[in-house]
Parts: sequence; C-alpha cells; structure tokens
Amino acid sequence: MVFSAKKLELIERHYNEDLSPDEYEFFMEQMLKDSDFAEEVKQFNFVFSGIDKARANELKNQFINYEPQHLPETKKSKLVNFSHFKISLVAMFSIFIISFAYLFFCTSQSQDLLYADYFKPYPNVIAPVTRSLIQESSDVFLAMNKYDTKNYTAAISAFDELLIDTRLQNEILFYKAVALMAKGSHSEAKIQLELMNENGEFKNQRKWYLALVSLQLDELQEMQTLLNDIVSDQSSYSVYASQLLNEFFPN
Repeated sequence: MVFSAKKLELIERHYNEDLSPDEYEFFMEQMLKDSDFAEEVKQFNFVFSGIDKARANELKNQFINYEPQHLPETKKSKLVNFSHFKISLVAMFSIFIISFAYLFFCTSQSQDLLYADYFKPYPNVIAPVTRSLIQESSDVFLAMNKYDTKNYTAAISAFDELLIDTRLQNEILFYKAVALMAKGSHSEAKIQLELMNENGEFKNQRKWYLALVSLQLDELQEMQTLLNDIVSDQSSYSVYASQLLNEFFPN
C-alpha cells in the first residue's frame, strides 16, 4: 500500500498539539464522523505515548548507570550488569514499538484524508430538474431541503419515507447514499448504491461514489475496477478517477 505522509503528519501534529484552528476543526470532524479514523488516532496515541515512556525510562536508566562508579567494586559490578540488562530491555522495547508504529502507519492506506480530498456531497439537482414534480410533492422538497442544510440524519429518514412510493427511486437512493457517506456510514451507503439501477439516472455518479465507498471499506480490488471503468467510460468523473488511481496505485 502507499504510505501517506499527509495522514501521518496530521495525526502526529495533533498529538503534538500543533494544528491550526482550521486543521483542528477538520481533524475533529473526521474523528466524529469516521470511526476508522478515530481508531487510528487512538492507536497512534497508544503507540507513541509508549515510545515517550520508553525514552523517559531509558534516560532514567542512563543516569542510574553512572551511579555505580561511587559504589564498592563488587556492588558496582552487579549493578552495572543489571543496569545494562534494563537498558537493553528498554532499547528492545523502544525498537519494537517504533517498528510497530512504522509498519502500522506505513502499511495503512490514507483512506481518511484521500477520501476527504475527493468526497463532496453531490449538489441538489432534483428541485430545478423536476420542478413540476416538486410542486406536486412537498415531501420531496422538504427532504432535499434537509439534505441541502446538511441535516443528514433527518434527510435520511425523509428519504426512507419517499422510497416507499416515489417516481424518483434511483435519485432518492443516490442522495440517501451520499447522506450516509457524509455521516461516515459507508457500509449502509454501499447497500443503497447497489440497490440503484446501474443504467438509470445518476449512473455515472453512482459508480464514482461507489468507488469512494470501496476506498473507505478497504475493498481495494473493487475500487480499482470501478475507477478503471470510470476512466474507460470517459464520463465527467474520468479525470478524478485517473488521479485517484495514480495516487493509490502508482506504477
């Protein structure tokens, strides 16, 4: 997998309390809406707090190592050996922790920030495109208004009501999926996208957002297949799909 210096830098700077207000706001937003991101931050804090403690203990033992020169020769010999043993254990522990941290972050994909770079809630195009239908059905208008105001929880409930009986089945499934993605519910979003008619309305949008869902679910082979299909389709998402392929699967 590709190592993301951007992701590691953001989490590390948060650990060191070195984020700008805007970066901190973005960081906390990701923590709230994405449980996977929150878990990685938790793991980072655990690993690097362990490293800090190991370094502190190693420094302490280095000071202890100087003390035997003031002791009798027989006691000095035993203490030096014991101190060297303790320092060796601390060094081994430090190497283990650092290696674990390196492998954890170097082999983990930058799903979170890479996803954030490409995911944007799709704009509401139902109202202007189907104005006469909106006038007939205030429920559709109210549901999309909730979506527009980023009240995604309420919008999802409204979409569920509309899906019982609507002429906009594909469109409502799509907007419900996007709302779920905005909330970080990617598995549920995938279900909605797969319920859509792949040749119906929003067919190009469906494929792109399904690729982003696959990214967050770590379904890399499926994501790569979808991105290659998008590039081949030469739709409006082809450029983004090509960029994401180059970032995620560099040759």
